[in-house]
Amino acid sequence: TFNGYLALVRDCKLASRACPVRDLEVIWSVVNAVDHNRKEVGTMRFKAARSMDQQAFIQCLVRIAIRKYVVTGECPDAPLAVQVFLREMSARLPLEATHNTNSFRSRYCYLREMDEALRTHLPSIKALYVRYAALNEDRAAPFVDDTLMDLGEWMHLLDHVGFFETSATGKPLLTPFLAKMIFVWSRVRYLNDATDGSVKRLRHMNFKDFMEVYLLIY
Repeated sequence: TFNGYLALVRDCKLASRACPVRDLEVIWSVVNAVDHNRKEVGTMRFKAARSMDQQAFIQCLVRIAIRKYVVTGECPDAPLAVQVFLREMSARLPLEATHNTNSFRSRYCYLREMDEALRTHLPSIKALYVRYAALNEDRAAPFVDDTLMDLGEWMHLLDHVGFFETSATGKPLLTPFLAKMIFVWSRVRYLNDATDGSVKRLRHMNFKDFMEVYLLIY
């Protein structure tokens, strides 16, 4: 979303005197402009006016790199500018953006002891998943699926079991932001096309993903 883009600009300190925030906002607008002459494929018709997909995001990064380094004369060409820009940006990313999901899975998930522990509680884990996967209150929303859990249903579950309540330390057990990041980290997939099926899988957490979030929380 546009707010997420501005958060990236803020966290990674992308704005500068040579490339102020207003120029970065223009880059967003140019990349995210709707091409009325192009026929949208599949779920692209649901694309929000103030959001962008992965391809558009990469285009934004390339445009920012060119604006910061090629236009100012610091780099002779776009490829070098992108290298310098990504190196600079990666050094400023918050910890949540550098979480390595594969390392986490290797260390905690794919172990015999963990498999045995999850199997012991499998009926209750499955019951929770089935119950909250069918909770969707907006029946008119695109990609509704009573057999898969979306972000809203995941947040409902955490709220109902008290994870957002203040603990004895004066802080919640889990913040809404971190809960959303856990949802994103748990899914082993990416959007490889613009079909309805691909976007539905991307927006939902299947039961295998749901078992992983148990470990991510604790």
